[in-house]
Order: sequence, then structure tokens, then C-alpha cells
Amino acid sequence: MTLEIFFRYLHFISIFTVFSTLVAEYILLEKTLTRKEIGRLARIDFVYGIAALTILGAGLTLWFGGVGKPTEFYTHNWIF
Repeated sequence: MTLEIFFRYLHFISIFTVFSTLVAEYILLEKTLTRKEIGRLARIDFVYGIAALTILGAGLTLWFGGVGKPTEFYTHNWIF
């Protein structure tokens, strides 16, 4: 039970992280960028990539890993 809760929280936190990094990149993008701004965007993009991989990993673990609901619950739902 605690493993399921851990993966669900990890999944949701990663989703919010992806959203916040996309907002941060949108705010920081300009026509001309300095080296400092490019470095900041690169770090934000790195966090975005890690969060996206975490979303996939936690989601697939919840789906196929036997943690939580059965696999059929997600397989027969057209959203997933």
C-alpha cells in the first residue's frame, strides 16, 4: 500500500514539475538571449527531461508493475 502511494505521489509531482518547467521556459524565452539565460534554460530543460522520464517510469510501474489497481483497469480505459 505504501509503495502504491509513493508511486502515485511521484507521478503527480512529476506532472506538476513538467507543467512548471514549461511555464518557466515560456516566461524566459526572448528573441535574444544572453549566455546566462541560455544556461538557465538548459538547466530548466534538464529538469523537464528528468520529470518526463519520471512520469513515464512511475506511470508504467503503476500500470504494469502490479502496484495498485489491476492492469485491466488501465488497459480498458480509452484515456490511458
